[in-house]
Amino acid sequence: KHILALGCLLANVLGCCTMRTLQLSPRSSGSSTSTLSLEEHSEDGGDDQYEPEPLAEDLYGMAVSSLIRDTRKFLLGDRIFMHFVRAAISMLVVWFSVAMQGFLIWQLERLITQVSVHKIRSAYGLFENWMYEGHITLNVNGLSHGMDGHFNKAKFTNLDQVVSKTLICNIPLSQPCMTMGILAVWSLTVVADFRKICFLVDLLLVKMPAVKTVRAILTHEDKHTVLLSGFTRGFKAMLLVLLFLPPAAIDMVLLWLGCRCLLASAGFENLLLNAVALEFILLLKEIMYKAIAPKHKLLETRQFLVPHHHQVQAGWSSCLGAFGWVFITLSWVVAYVFKLQNVLPDFRWDMHAVCEEYLKVLTSPTSPIAT
Repeated sequence: KHILALGCLLANVLGCCTMRTLQLSPRSSGSSTSTLSLEEHSEDGGDDQYEPEPLAEDLYGMAVSSLIRDTRKFLLGDRIFMHFVRAAISMLVVWFSVAMQGFLIWQLERLITQVSVHKIRSAYGLFENWMYEGHITLNVNGLSHGMDGHFNKAKFTNLDQVVSKTLICNIPLSQPCMTMGILAVWSLTVVADFRKICFLVDLLLVKMPAVKTVRAILTHEDKHTVLLSGFTRGFKAMLLVLLFLPPAAIDMVLLWLGCRCLLASAGFENLLLNAVALEFILLLKEIMYKAIAPKHKLLETRQFLVPHHHQVQAGWSSCLGAFGWVFITLSWVVAYVFKLQNVLPDFRWDMHAVCEEYLKVLTSPTSPIAT
């Protein structure tokens, strides 16, 4: 079960990242001259120039396309009521998905995580009191912590008299390597979503040129396809406040509370299952887009082209820059586990050695459980 759950989580993360990469690929696959590879540009010593491409086919792309199209027509006086309703519905769908994510993670924290944290803290307090033979101090949270030099490893043999060994050794922090690996996968999943928001902010708000009138925002390439030419300052502010800040904020909340939920999991099986459940919450936007987006919205999103107003210079910075997100993610995991986590504040890392020996005995071929 552990391997299956972890495999599902990794497959979903890789699939999500692959789909997003495909969605950001050049739209004109038949033109070999306009879609030169990085290697071909590097050989020529030039920069990578990309053609205008459609928005990603997800809730963000649909909301951006609808908000720009319908708000522009609303301001120009074209069927005011209809375009106002269409823009409002698109934004309400985004806000509903963000609100649903917030609601689910709040309920997870209230009904599951807080109960698990209380159980883990109680069990760890009994462990500390027993293993340190009563030589303990209380931290600011009122939790028992053993005093240096009084840890008696031999006392672990009879630990079941006060608290179950299995319960203690199933606390995620008793196996930091596995726990940090799961936290890293979860954090990368959140970072992938946050990075997508950053990409859209950079593409649509930072590098998109300014135009003076609402009419100049879009130009028509043909009967159905429109090309984004620029934004007025009001449009940029509207997109930032209504579309990009709410999901970015919920990503930060999901990252923090998700890591707390995983660290408070009651056992390693629940640790993996909780990671998969958290990913479902994070990917709720994609599920809603596929489930409820009208067909005409799907078509409009595909036919909304966004130009790239910058060139990517072929070099080490462009090739390795994206890996900075991996470094940020791993740094976050280390900082959270060793400094920021409050499931077991001031954790002493004193259960790992005894639990390692216990788990070896428990999983040995001669163990009653193994047989």
